Amino acid sequence: MPDHNLSASHYPDALASPDMAVTARNVNVGEVIDQAEIGRTHLLVLSVCALVAILDGFDLQAIAFTGPVIAQQWKIEATALGVIFSAALAGMTCGAALTGLLGDYYGRKVAIGVSVAIFGSFTLATALADSYTQLLVYRFLTGVGVGGAIPSITTLTAEYAPAHLRVKLIALVSIGIPLGGVFGGLLAAQLIPRWGWESVFYVGGVLPLLLLVVVAKMLPESPHFLVTKGGEEAHRMIRQLLNSIHPAGHYTPRDAFFVPETPVAGNKIGQLLGDGLARNTLLLWLAFFINLFALFFLMTWLPALLLKSGFVISKAINVSVLFSLGGAIGALLLAQLMTRYGSRRMLVVFFALAAFLCAVVVRSVETSASFLMLIIFLSGFLTLSAQIGMNTLAAALYPAGIRATGVGWALGLGRIGAVSGPVIGGMLISLQLIIQDYFLLFGLVLAIAAVAVALMQFDDRPATQPRSEPELH
Repeated sequence: MPDHNLSASHYPDALASPDMAVTARNVNVGEVIDQAEIGRTHLLVLSVCALVAILDGFDLQAIAFTGPVIAQQWKIEATALGVIFSAALAGMTCGAALTGLLGDYYGRKVAIGVSVAIFGSFTLATALADSYTQLLVYRFLTGVGVGGAIPSITTLTAEYAPAHLRVKLIALVSIGIPLGGVFGGLLAAQLIPRWGWESVFYVGGVLPLLLLVVVAKMLPESPHFLVTKGGEEAHRMIRQLLNSIHPAGHYTPRDAFFVPETPVAGNKIGQLLGDGLARNTLLLWLAFFINLFALFFLMTWLPALLLKSGFVISKAINVSVLFSLGGAIGALLLAQLMTRYGSRRMLVVFFALAAFLCAVVVRSVETSASFLMLIIFLSGFLTLSAQIGMNTLAAALYPAGIRATGVGWALGLGRIGAVSGPVIGGMLISLQLIIQDYFLLFGLVLAIAAVAVALMQFDDRPATQPRSEPELH
C-alpha cells in the first residue's frame, strides 16, 4: 500500500535513473513537470492553446471593427451600441466563472473544447443576425465561449510549463489574444469594404469550428487534473504523458502512485477566500476589474472614436490595431521582466506607467494624428500586456487543485469592469468629450490597479528560484 504522505522528493535518485525508478512508489507530478525540458508534447500544447487564443481574440474584437458599420446601417445610437459591445463581455463573465469550475471537475481539455465550440458557433450565427435583439443574444453567447477559453488555456499552459519557463510560456500563449485582434483588424479592414460586415463573422466562426477538431484529436489533458481524477485509465495517461515530457524518457514505473502538487479538498470557490488566500484573491479581483474596465472601453470604442475624429473606416480599424500590437509586444517584454524581477512588482510598474501616461502625458501634450497613434500603441503596450501579466499572476497564485477555478473567477468577476467599460463609454461619447478626457479617466483608475497589486502579499521571487505552492488553511 503506497504511503500517500510521501512525494517524489523522497526519491531524487529514482527520478534521475530508469534503473532505480522501480524503487519509487510515489511520483509528484508537479516536480516531474518542473524538471522537464521543452519537448514535443510541450510544443503541441503551446501551439494549440496559442491558436485558441488567437481566434478568441479575433472573435472578441470582431464587434469593435464591425460595430460602427452596423450602427450606421441599422441606425443604432452610441448608448445602444455600447450595450451590444458589453453583451459579449457579460457573457465572458459567466463563461470564465463556469468554465473554470468545468475545468477543475471534468478536465482542462473538455473546458477548452466546449469554449471553442460555443464561441465559434455563435460568432458564425452573428453573421446571420437581422435585428438588434438577435445581435445582442448572439454576442452574449459568443462571450460565454470566449470567456471560458482564456482561463482554460492559461491553466493548461501553466500546468505543462516547467517552473523556470512558466511565466514566459503563459505570456507567449496569452499574446495570441492581442494578435487575434491585430489579424482580425487587418482582415476586417479588407473584408468590410468588399463583402460587408457579415464576412468578418463568417471567418471568425468557421475557423474555431475547424480548430475544434484539432483540440479533440490532438490536445492532451493536464496531468495535474488526471491525478485528481484517479482510476486506471487516468493512471495510464499520466504515465504516458510524464514519459513523453521528461528528458530521461520512460522512467515512470507501472506501480507508481502519482501525487498532486497540493491536495485541495472541499468547496473550490470557498478555498479562494480561505484564510491563506482571501486578501490576495480580493485584491486580484479589484485589479482585474479596474484594468478590464479601461481595457475594454478602449478595445471596443477606439474605431468609433477615430471615425468621429475624421478617419475613414479602414484607416480607423488599422490605427486601432496599434493598441493590440502594442499589447503583444509589451507582453513579451513583461514576461522577460517578470521572470527576472517577479510578477507582482513588474505589474505595479506597468500599471503606474500606464496611469502616468494617460493622466499626465496626454493632458499636457497637444494631440496630433501621429502623437495619437503613439499613445494608442503605448496604451496597449502597458495595459493589454498588464492584463496578460495578471493572467500569469493568477495562475501562479493558486495551487493546482483550484487553479482553473481561481483564474476563471478572477477573469469572471473582472469582466464586471469589462462590461461597465463599453456601457459607460457609450454614455461618455454621447457627451461629445474630447479624446484626452477619456485617457485622463483611464489614468485615474489604473493608479488604483497599481495600488491593489502592490498590496498583495505574494511570494514574488522569480520562477527560477524554488517556490512552494500557496498554503491553504
